[in-house]
Amino acid sequence: MDEITFRRATADEYEAVHNINTNLFNGGDLISNKQRYQHHLTRPYNYAYIAEIEGRVISFCMFTIQDGGTTLFGRFWRTHSDYGRQNINFRLNQYGVKDIVSHHSGIVKGRYMTAISGLHPNLPPKTSLINTRPMLIHEIITAKTLVQKCQQQTDKYFPLTTLDERQKRQLLTSPETSWKFAGTDHLIMDSQVYKAISDNYKLIKETEDPYVLAELSQDEVQSFSLGIQMPLKQQCMFAYKMEIYTKSEEQAKNHIQQQALHAAQSLPDKHLYVVIRLDAAFTEQSSERAAITEHLSKLGLRYNYENAARIGKDPHRITVEWNIRDTADMKRFRVQKIS
Repeated sequence: MDEITFRRATADEYEAVHNINTNLFNGGDLISNKQRYQHHLTRPYNYAYIAEIEGRVISFCMFTIQDGGTTLFGRFWRTHSDYGRQNINFRLNQYGVKDIVSHHSGIVKGRYMTAISGLHPNLPPKTSLINTRPMLIHEIITAKTLVQKCQQQTDKYFPLTTLDERQKRQLLTSPETSWKFAGTDHLIMDSQVYKAISDNYKLIKETEDPYVLAELSQDEVQSFSLGIQMPLKQQCMFAYKMEIYTKSEEQAKNHIQQQALHAAQSLPDKHLYVVIRLDAAFTEQSSERAAITEHLSKLGLRYNYENAARIGKDPHRITVEWNIRDTADMKRFRVQKIS
């Protein structure tokens, strides 16, 4: 193999990074949009790296420093298909982690999210699983169609409250809320996992800035959902990611429908790539999962079997954490196949 060079990526290398894989995630790649790529690469808490051979960029990864400077989160990575199965991205991640840790002595934990098939992964020693969220990935739908489908169903569900800035900050930085609804002290927002502390709110606002709906009873949150919209490479396409925090089937359907309606109405004349993540309880209760899937079909949200097949049957997102100082060589960065 030709000599590989590892180095920091820059904000003006969008084309080179995008060309590593021009159709990642069936067009739903969240850094395929130039503006979004440049946004990430100019944040002081983000560090991105590339691997290149003779000036050709063949691999990319990006990390975010969060939790008040104590945690390093692996956010994006990809490698050109010509160089697959050669541990190039693994070596690039090693290079990036060592570089960042050498400049930030307060970092003690490493964390990343990955997709798996099923619910129970086998984890390497000295790592912990801090979050599991089933995914429902849907085919692209026009905003006009989604509005029509949602409006046909609206009389069946109760209204939810759109949280203002003060309420949103209080919700997303409350450990009590995250433990109650997620079973951990973290909340997922698209491909990022945030500890529910005030130090992370600036990152949330600058990166995801979710639209938050909540079911309130005497000012107490009974359920809530986060909607995150992101532009894709084609100007007519947006990704809309929903995080649904409830164990109730009816509440989940209600949040999904009202988030979908908001997305479609706020992005008229667009095509939407919709991904929904639910509480893990819905995986274990197949009847509830089936009921939600049936409801989604009524909204015109057809399950994308081709995309899900890339992960395997019953796709999930899991978040893995480890002591980054104890495992600097990152051998425990890999998640094993499920049993």
